[in-house]
This record gives sequence, structure tokens and C-alpha cells, in this order.
Amino acid sequence: MSVFFSACAQKAGVKKSEITTSGQETKGKGAYYTGKYRNLFLENGHSLQEINAKNEVAFQQLFHGDSATQTVYFEAGRNANGPMAYVSDVLHNDVRSEGISYGLMIAVQMDKKAEFDAIWNWAMNYMYVSKPDHPSEGYFSWSLKRDGSPNAETAAPDGEEYMVMALYFASHRWGDGQGIYNYKLWADKILTAMRHHPIKRGQTKFGRRVVGPVVEEDQFMI
Repeated sequence: MSVFFSACAQKAGVKKSEITTSGQETKGKGAYYTGKYRNLFLENGHSLQEINAKNEVAFQQLFHGDSATQTVYFEAGRNANGPMAYVSDVLHNDVRSEGISYGLMIAVQMDKKAEFDAIWNWAMNYMYVSKPDHPSEGYFSWSLKRDGSPNAETAAPDGEEYMVMALYFASHRWGDGQGIYNYKLWADKILTAMRHHPIKRGQTKFGRRVVGPVVEEDQFMI
């Protein structure tokens, strides 16, 4: 992922001069602080044109390749917010919040707004728990069938983690829209839920559950 991200950083407009090729980082500071993102493909002698072309081929295969043998991205109709699509865990024949978040992260780094919005729309339509009396309110159900019906109604925090980061990236790259496409607003909302979700007890389709925050800040744990 880090190699992929570094390559995409250049596609996003990071200047070639800002990419370190010696492997040396400013002591005590990472790329976030220096603005210098290593590109291991570039360091190994490949051109930016070659790197971008290779990434694009991989993206097209995984998102728009043969539905039986290549793609993990599946279009799934539309609703009032526009087109919908999901990223499937093909092995288990379901849709998981982790996979949705990886799809969002890839799409934003590749500057594929249409695919990003379609995945996010599907997740908000089917995965997001909005009922105030539900113990998982504010989280995403971690596993759904391909038709959007739940296999579970509680969260797996890695999904929320990557969703939040992808939404912040989207806000910075494309700006914020309206409703569910106000990326920063939703990133803030989900992150707040992760940190401050009250302990809630209640009924789900799979029995009673107790749900609380997924961040233990005093332990530096998620």
C-alpha cells in the first residue's frame, strides 16, 4: 500500500523534486511532515509514465475487469444519491467494511471519484447503522450479503479507520459536496463515534449486543 500510495502521490501533483530517491528521510520526521514521499518504483529506475500506466492497468483489472475472474468491484444499481457499487470479499461471497474501506482508499488515491462515490453510497445505504435505538448507531455493519442484507450488525474497527482516512483524503482532493458527499463532515462524524460512542445495549437481528467506543485512547489502542 505504501508503494502504491507513493506512486499515486505523484499522480496527485506532488513534484518530482519532492520525491526522495536516496532513501534518506529527515531525521525524526516522516513524509507527513516533510512532504517528501518515497517512490520505490522511481528509485528502481522506472519512469513516472511507466509507473502510472502500471497502476492504471491494475486498477482497471480489479475494478472493471472480468466479473468472473478479475474484478472485486461490482456495480449495484442506483438510489437518490446516485450510482452504487460494492467491493466484494470474493472468497467468502460477502461484502465487508474492511473491503469497502480499501476500495475507497484505492479510488481516492487513483483519483477515481465516480468509483469512490459509488462505493461510499452503497456503504451508507446498506452498511451504516443510523437508528438511534440500535447499539451500533454511528458504525458500519462489518459483513453483509451482496444484496445488502446483514450477516452482522456490529462493527469491525479497521473498516471505520480506513473509511475515515479515505474520506479525509477525498475532502482534500476533490472538496466537499452535499449530503453524504460532504466527505469531511462524515469523516469527523465517524471518527467522533469511534472515540466517544456511548456504551449502548440493545437488540440486533442477531441477538442483544453491547457496543461502545472502538478507541482506547489511554491505551493507544483501536
